[in-house]
Amino acid sequence: MHSISCLLIEDEVHSQDLLSSIIHEYCPQIRLIGMADSVKSAYDFLQNNDVELIFLDIELEDGNAFELLNILPERNFYIVFTTAYDSYAMQAFKVEAVDYLLKPYSPKDVIQAVHKVMSRQEKLSVAALKKLLLDKHDTGGSRISLSTSEGISLVHPADIIYCTADGAYCTIFLKDQSYVMVSKTLGDIESMLDPEDFIRVHASHLVNINRVKKYLRDDGGVLLMENGKQIPISRRKKQEFLDRLKISG
Repeated sequence: MHSISCLLIEDEVHSQDLLSSIIHEYCPQIRLIGMADSVKSAYDFLQNNDVELIFLDIELEDGNAFELLNILPERNFYIVFTTAYDSYAMQAFKVEAVDYLLKPYSPKDVIQAVHKVMSRQEKLSVAALKKLLLDKHDTGGSRISLSTSEGISLVHPADIIYCTADGAYCTIFLKDQSYVMVSKTLGDIESMLDPEDFIRVHASHLVNINRVKKYLRDDGGVLLMENGKQIPISRRKKQEFLDRLKISG
C-alpha cells in the first residue's frame, strides 16, 4: 500500500505531540516526514521536499496559513486544517481543503480526514488511468523501446509495417523505409505489440494489419504490404488471417 508523505504545520508543541501520536497510532497509511511551526519554516520545507498531505494550523508564529498558501509557487498536496477558530471555514473551502478540524479534535476526526484524503487520491488515480488509456487509444499506443547495436530506438507501433525473423535476430520495417534490427525473437516483438493490430502470418513474419495493401491468392496466399514487399502466409495461419479481415478464401 502506498504511504502518503505528510507535513505537520503547527506552532503549539502539545498540539504537535497530540497530532503526531494520533497519526502514528491510528493512521499507518500516513508517513510523517516533518514538522514546521511558522510560515517561513513550512515554506522552506515544502520547497525542498515532496509532500502529499499537510495538516495545517491557521494561526502560526509569523503569519497565517493562507499567507503561506499564497506564496507557494504551486500547491500539489492535500490540506487538512487544524484550528481553534471556525471563522476561516469559507477560506478553507476556497483553497479546496479536504477537511477542517476544530480543536480539540479526537483520533476519530483525524482518521476520518485521512480517509477523505485517501478517497480523493484514489479517485485521482482512477481519473489519471482513464486519461492514460484514452491518450493511448487516441495515439494508437505508446512507443516501444528497442535495443540495437547502436543504442535504443523508440518506435511507434503504428509506424511498423512488418517484422521478419532471422534466427535470434528480428528486423522491423517501418513506414519511412527505414528498419531496425534487434537481438530478439519474433515472439518477443509480438508480445510488445497489440494483437488487435498485429498478426503472425508465418513462422518468420509478423504483420501490421493496418499496413496490408492487398491479399493475393498466389502460391496459397501472399500479402502485399504498403511498402511494396510481399509476405507469404503459411497454410496454418491463412484462415486466421482471412477471418480477421473477414475475407472469403
